[in-house]
Amino acid sequence: MQGVLRILHIADVHFGKRGRERDILKQLEKVVNLCLQMEVKVLLISGDLFDRPDLPLDQKEAFLKTISPLLREGIKVLAICGNHDRGVGGLEGFPFFQEPHRIAIGDLIFYLFPFDPQGSWQKAMASLPLEKEAPCQVVVCHGSFIPPGTAQIKKELMEDQALYWPIIPEQIRGLPIDYLALGHYHNPLLWKEGETICAYPGTIEPLSFKESGPRKAYLLTWDKELKVETVDLGCETPFVSFEWCLGVDVTEGELRNKLRELAEQRGFFRVRITGFCEDLDRLKFQVGEIPERVKVEWTTVDLSMTKGDLLLEKFVQVVRDRYPPEEAHLLISYGLKLLEGHVD
Repeated sequence: MQGVLRILHIADVHFGKRGRERDILKQLEKVVNLCLQMEVKVLLISGDLFDRPDLPLDQKEAFLKTISPLLREGIKVLAICGNHDRGVGGLEGFPFFQEPHRIAIGDLIFYLFPFDPQGSWQKAMASLPLEKEAPCQVVVCHGSFIPPGTAQIKKELMEDQALYWPIIPEQIRGLPIDYLALGHYHNPLLWKEGETICAYPGTIEPLSFKESGPRKAYLLTWDKELKVETVDLGCETPFVSFEWCLGVDVTEGELRNKLRELAEQRGFFRVRITGFCEDLDRLKFQVGEIPERVKVEWTTVDLSMTKGDLLLEKFVQVVRDRYPPEEAHLLISYGLKLLEGHVD
């Protein structure tokens, strides 16, 4: 009798990414421990397990050592290549799929479709036709599925010039796929397309400011029916964004120290400075060198550069004439924020 089968789905590990090796290693160790604790039988990795095809030997050895407890326990690791790691070799004893495969484990059939720059969803389906009737079928691929109402995904992938292997909803509907295990998009997303459960786990460790919040994995449980739960992976080093309005959230005199306080915390930080100052060049000089791991975006209005803009000059003059200095500064900051579209 077929027992309960648990599968953990992750993607976009980017093991060996320069500058982030330690964080990603720690997160992968967390995934391995979760598999052991939850009695997972299969670990699915939907592409971009590695950050690049020319992975250094020491990183390959570190990966194999990290994943070895799963292999010793007989836990299957089904990992396909993505657009970053096609061509990786030298992984002795570890099955890294770079060609389509069909694998049956208990009641489940897994269809593995590694990334191919010349491939497509149509070619993949033609290479390994699905069973018309099977208890549960899982398709694993690395591509760009843009669900209805999620234009942000398309926008981000196009900004990164990474709209690879596109999949459209019409290609999924009606197919006997119980779970579509996706990789490529770096934020978690779980939804249904017809009767198919579709999932992007996202990265296991944030790699950019587009990847905010705790990282996720998906736990699939098969016991005559399929259930999917979200597993919180947390993260080692978060990417955090702030918006500080000069004169409202921080004064010019406080800015230098506030940025240095951020740099002492765990994380990568992006600070957008809004509001206004009398002289932006002078303020930047006062702030000095921006600390490592802190990125500053100056969207501050420099009043010395607005001379001749009658609307702005009149607005600033009226507020300063009618209100005490501290209150006037707050009002001007808020007002300039509302007038952002007008200010060049």
